[in-house]
Amino acid sequence: MSTKYVQFCQAVLTGAAAQVYGPMPGNTTGAIHAASAWNPAGAAAPVAVDVFLVPASGAAGDANHVARVMVAPGESETLIDLINQKIQAGMSIEASGAGVTLTVSGVTSV
Repeated sequence: MSTKYVQFCQAVLTGAAAQVYGPMPGNTTGAIHAASAWNPAGAAAPVAVDVFLVPASGAAGDANHVARVMVAPGESETLIDLINQKIQAGMSIEASGAGVTLTVSGVTSV
């Protein structure tokens, strides 16, 4: 088995859930070790950031909603509920949060 530390994503989110990582390649699993969301200082208001771990051929929804944080302008928040979540082969990370930058890192095993 081979393990590798990776940055799963660093993406500026939109208002609708969209894929920021994935799908996880076959015969590979991942674990999230750190996740943060940054709302720029120029933002007009706090923004809700929602993150989903979506199975293969699935869609973001209540059944796979794993984290939500409110991020004030000029602030960052740790997404504690994402830490140690596992990403199985075929799964994707999807997220929403208009204008917020989401950064997720961890490890993959093949």
